[in-house]
Amino acid sequence: MWTFENAPLDYWEETYGFRPSSEWLEHARLSSLRYGTFCSASFVSPNGLVMTNHHCGRSCVDAVTTPEEDYLADGFLANELAEEAVCPGLQLDQLVRISDVTEDVLASVAEAVTPDQRSDAIESRSEELQAECEEDSDRVCQVVTLFNGGQYMLYEYERYT
Repeated sequence: MWTFENAPLDYWEETYGFRPSSEWLEHARLSSLRYGTFCSASFVSPNGLVMTNHHCGRSCVDAVTTPEEDYLADGFLANELAEEAVCPGLQLDQLVRISDVTEDVLASVAEAVTPDQRSDAIESRSEELQAECEEDSDRVCQVVTLFNGGQYMLYEYERYT
């Protein structure tokens, strides 16, 4: 697995003869979605059509199925946008910005002596960064810990409901 800001470009070029541009990588990132809280998905059209795995969308299909229409058994087709079924409670998060906040987060542990103090300081600073980000951007923000605490990235998501 690799993160969008740390793609294995040399490996791809050596192994596959492919070295994507920064524009290509940005397009791939902006096409990727977090589906709900547990799955991945992708935009597959400029109009917001999304593709995901069957097991990810199943709860949505169950939620919009009616006694007259068994979408799980028979499928579903909307010929127009107005006919689309809305998945209640579904949220899709598009990763629109990544910022390295490692130095900021690690600076918060300068006075920590015990592992618990260190953990509490990291959690507290991460929550502060997330709140500041959400206040400034109207996005959903999350500090993501990478490499077993070696790096902290602030991910900003555009949320679609």
